[in-house]
Amino acid sequence: QLFNQAVRTAMNFVLVWFLTKGEFGLMAVAMIIITLIDRLANLGTGQAVIQRQQLDKRTTDAVFALNGVIGLVLAGLIFAFAGPLAVLAGGSEAADADALLRVLSISVLVKSLGVVHSALLRRNLKFRKVGISMSVGAVTYLVVAVTAAAFDVGPMSIALGSTAASVVSTGLNWFWGRYRPSLNVQWSAVKPIVGFSMILTATNLFNYLTQNVDKSLVAHMLGTELLGVYQLGVRTLRTPIITLTTTVNQVLMPTLSRLQDDFPEQRRRFLQAST
Repeated sequence: QLFNQAVRTAMNFVLVWFLTKGEFGLMAVAMIIITLIDRLANLGTGQAVIQRQQLDKRTTDAVFALNGVIGLVLAGLIFAFAGPLAVLAGGSEAADADALLRVLSISVLVKSLGVVHSALLRRNLKFRKVGISMSVGAVTYLVVAVTAAAFDVGPMSIALGSTAASVVSTGLNWFWGRYRPSLNVQWSAVKPIVGFSMILTATNLFNYLTQNVDKSLVAHMLGTELLGVYQLGVRTLRTPIITLTTTVNQVLMPTLSRLQDDFPEQRRRFLQAST
């Protein structure tokens, strides 16, 4: 996480030499929509795969198929309605973010196809492979975005970098995860995880609103140029918190899931992680 955040921070410092504040603002508007779609595409199924005490291939196949269908539908909707979605998120000045949304819709589909593979690596505590996958993705993001920006691609450089990073990270998760989905999908296998997934999805959507409503308000009331400045400031301030909490949560979730029948030990591990 430290490496990933350092790479992304370095990328931002480089990109400010190539992109205007307004172009950063357009990308911020696009990410308001893409972040929401990412939350909807996952539906908490990745965490549900980690949380399950007993997990068979029948369940993972059904979850993979569900994520794939949802990802395809959501990516298609973004591509078809990119213009109205950009205006809804950022006002009339953000209409030019439609092209960014169409490129980022590819990453939505790609990520949805890698949810199960990433969750299985975390469930089995294969964090070295998870870390390498994330780090290679971050470097890909940096190289593609900076190279594209140097060729005067504008804010599209960030969208291309983000999409390339998603493809690379998902590909590595597939390679290391060793799980291969079956075409024989039994949809009834999804039912046991629906309750857990829906509660987690509701929580994620609430967190999304608390973290993104301010950006939409800034775009509507002050314009995309000032949103670009605001987004860079917020991202810089939140980096230390994200680095710490993301790392702890990724390890804590599968650890506590293995201790579901041992509440005293689960409580001890939770307090240990919290302090």
